[in-house]
Amino acid sequence: MPDAAFISMKSAAARVGELPTDRPIVVMCGAGGRSEVVAKVLLGLGLDAVNLARGVRAWVAESARL
Repeated sequence: MPDAAFISMKSAAARVGELPTDRPIVVMCGAGGRSEVVAKVLLGLGLDAVNLARGVRAWVAESARL
């Protein structure tokens, strides 16, 4: 994914200054659970964050069916 960056769940709050403020941030993980937590933290910090529901594995599976 263009402009994607790996930021671990543990360091997300500390690295918030590296995240864009001019566009939505899509937060993702394998199954969607951890990214949901991080997206909520980022929302609480005032960022426009959304969770990739069901995670990357589901997204890849759906893409393969197209």
